[in-house]
Amino acid sequence: MFAAKSWLCTDNISIERLLKMGHMDWIISLCAEMGIHPIKAIKMATYNTAKSYHMDHLIGSLTPGRFADIVLTDSLSKINPLYVFKDGELIAKDKKMVKNSEIDYSAMVTKGIPGLDDLAPEQLDIEPLEISEDGTKAKVYLFDVYGRGHAKFYQEVWVPVKDGKIVPEYEGETYSRLSVIRRYADGKRHVVNGLFKGVFVERGAVATSWPAPIPYFVVVGQESDEMAYCVKEADKYSGACIVTESHANKSVMPIEIYGMMTNMTVDELTSSASAIDAALEELGNRNEGEPVVNKLLSLFISLHRFRFME
Repeated sequence: MFAAKSWLCTDNISIERLLKMGHMDWIISLCAEMGIHPIKAIKMATYNTAKSYHMDHLIGSLTPGRFADIVLTDSLSKINPLYVFKDGELIAKDKKMVKNSEIDYSAMVTKGIPGLDDLAPEQLDIEPLEISEDGTKAKVYLFDVYGRGHAKFYQEVWVPVKDGKIVPEYEGETYSRLSVIRRYADGKRHVVNGLFKGVFVERGAVATSWPAPIPYFVVVGQESDEMAYCVKEADKYSGACIVTESHANKSVMPIEIYGMMTNMTVDELTSSASAIDAALEELGNRNEGEPVVNKLLSLFISLHRFRFME
């Protein structure tokens, strides 16, 4: 019989939140608040994690021959990073950088392989799941960014139909549309269309991409033609978040390290995420909480979980 090992990880933390709250140090402190013994929490974030990735011969413990990345703290139950060492050198003291420790990731940047050349705007039109007998209402998907990760992520709702077209209104509120698009078609391209709660635009569109387990895009907007243009602009990159209006790019954040990460400094990333939010604000969005880029990227987890990505 093998003893179960637990480990910690964290994802989808905005750069602003990371700068204010920390990363694994915050997760460890949170575990201690929840009643996990601090030593066990620290081990879950260091040695157990390294062992699960078969990297415990390199990292995860203070042992001769391992990388000398060390955090010194005055408390185990509330991690307060007083000194941070990387490769044996002091790089931060009292939560302030004393040495630049940037790593050059440019060799990992990849070029995009476009897959949406044949995408037509009408493929992004919402097709009703069901039509009422009198033809005045249609059942459609409503996705909710605030419900991600659980059953409230999507609903099937009834919305008005006028002159044969779906009116994007539900319970007195107007929504943007969302299209989920498989990047590379295998026969008939897989596309899911619906309404979207969490990012709103009066005009224009915003799109972003995700590379795995199957490459997909999401695009939010009001008009199929603009949404198709926006997502095709994102298709030019290995990964990107792009805001467009009237077939012109307003803001672009390349995500070009395998379509997963940006090749930017912290300041550049913060500025780029803020530029996306500012461009969307001009288009009618009033953002709350985390940057829109984070909101859209986090959708893919729930889209995959609830089998909207084939």
